[in-house]
Amino acid sequence: MCEPHRSEANGQGRRGRTPEQQARAERRVKVEAAKLRETLDRRLGRETPAWVIKLAREKV
Repeated sequence: MCEPHRSEANGQGRRGRTPEQQARAERRVKVEAAKLRETLDRRLGRETPAWVIKLAREKV
């Protein structure tokens, strides 16, 4: 069996992030995805759900 990755051994996961850093990174991805959806919906003439607009407006 392989040895655990160095950062996994100290509880930080593959990229060396703490759980808090990972959570912030995932939140940033969700906010950026919401911004993209809002832009796409506007270009296609679709209504964007309120929760997507609210998420897209979050500061990260």
